[in-house]
Amino acid sequence: MSENTNQEQPDFAAMEEIYMALLEKINAITESGMRAAIAGLGLFPGARVLDAPCGIGNHAVWMAEAQADDRVLGLDIDSKQIAYARNLVAGTPLADRISFVHGDVTQLDLPDNSFDFVWCCDGLWLGPPERGCFVEEPYGVLSEFRRVLKPGGKIAILFWSMHRLLPGYPLLEAALNAPLGTNIPWTWESEPETHALRALAWLEQIGCSHLKSQSFCSDFQGPFSQKQEMNLLAAMNMIWGRVQDEVTPEVWQQYETLINPDSDIFILRQRGYAGYVVYTMYTESVG
Repeated sequence: MSENTNQEQPDFAAMEEIYMALLEKINAITESGMRAAIAGLGLFPGARVLDAPCGIGNHAVWMAEAQADDRVLGLDIDSKQIAYARNLVAGTPLADRISFVHGDVTQLDLPDNSFDFVWCCDGLWLGPPERGCFVEEPYGVLSEFRRVLKPGGKIAILFWSMHRLLPGYPLLEAALNAPLGTNIPWTWESEPETHALRALAWLEQIGCSHLKSQSFCSDFQGPFSQKQEMNLLAAMNMIWGRVQDEVTPEVWQQYETLINPDSDIFILRQRGYAGYVVYTMYTESVG
């Protein structure tokens, strides 16, 4: 029986555009926390920084803005995101201090001992490819990071670690946070040591010392502009948009009512709205 070549295929180009638009919104709402984490890195004039994977380039820009005369190299396997990042800095005063290249974090085509800092934000979630991950163990990537780091340099690994976006509805938010769809790539079969918040153990496993964990919060307080509302709604959809089949109809109905801008109880216009997203940064200094 011949294959049906007329079967509708996924529009990967459109999916990519949607994903990059989502990254724009997530980077916008987490900017304050990211800038605080960058401020805690200890960047110095003339430092060389590797941002891998760099996504659409915002973090590289913020690192260049944080310290005069440092130089940032952003690396990502996604060519469209690299193109976006290059366009982001083109024609700006930072253009001569930031560059973006296509590359694979599992096999860095970079010389040994060439960077003072390696920054990896949300780029080392562990799991199988079908759960959206590109590695199932961290040690190969971390070894590559150590190889390109200068003696005395610093690795920083960051993960989204907590959020509170439905103030006044703690049980609803707890119900939405419990399903597997919210905890991708985690499953009941996942090994505890593969969880992102165990990253210090990964670093220790490859012989690192001077380990440190620190969390940074991005706070949101209403009233919001329309653009801010759109950014926060995009974050909620990213977190909870896949869990309808894993929660009760009552939970889903209440959630949909709260995030509907036409609702009388639209969560982002409720008086006194305050929420937050937390990133945790795990660092090690290489002697």
